[in-house]
Amino acid sequence: MTNPKLSTLGWLAVSVGGLGALRPAPGTWGSLPPVIMALGAVWCLSDQGFSNQDHTTVQYLMLLLTALGSAACWCFGRAAEAHCAGKDPSLVVADETAGQALVLMLGVPWVAMDSTANILANCVLAGTAFVLFRIFDILKLPPANRIQNLKGGSGILLDDIVAGAQAWAVLKLLLLWKSPTEVVDCLAWRLRPRPIRRGLPPLRHRHKNRKCCGHPKGCPPERRVARILIPASKPTDTPHALGRRGDPTNQ
Repeated sequence: MTNPKLSTLGWLAVSVGGLGALRPAPGTWGSLPPVIMALGAVWCLSDQGFSNQDHTTVQYLMLLLTALGSAACWCFGRAAEAHCAGKDPSLVVADETAGQALVLMLGVPWVAMDSTANILANCVLAGTAFVLFRIFDILKLPPANRIQNLKGGSGILLDDIVAGAQAWAVLKLLLLWKSPTEVVDCLAWRLRPRPIRRGLPPLRHRHKNRKCCGHPKGCPPERRVARILIPASKPTDTPHALGRRGDPTNQ
């Protein structure tokens, strides 16, 4: 059985418009279109809030990307392997597109992009889904490592579908621990600018008792400033000190 030749349409389909020819990491480039399209769709649908119907629309869009990527692998996978003379060639990134779209299709809790915090929350959510899919796609945990050995387009596609399902499961566990909005709030609290203290330095004087500065309630404010700005010198006017130097009245 002769292998079919890879046509121009097939080359564009399996490489997702040429993304598979980019270097380095063509799989990472192939995983970007679903993330960008999902964020763009949520942005466009957030004019009047983001309802459940809008959420379903984004899911249908991701389902369409999954179907298109799967169809490209099934139809042109064998020809792409013959063209590149290798199993699951790096040129074919339609499987990464399908796997990443599957993660974003299986119930990602998008929020309306009506504020900076919500925009950051969606970016954190999409970025987490992207990183998780890339990790599982690279590691090829079982059963993805065995499915990859299948011939033709099924071996190219199904291992990425399994990686997408594994990434989605871990994403759901992370969402049970902390939502993207809580992550953004935590980052905003840690990165918020601290107020600049102007004026005098803080109090550093530790008085020995409540009347050490000659005040019934402790050190008055002006005395505190004086003790901070002017270091206290050793007392030289005590009777003991005068006795050591000699009493001027006895000289």
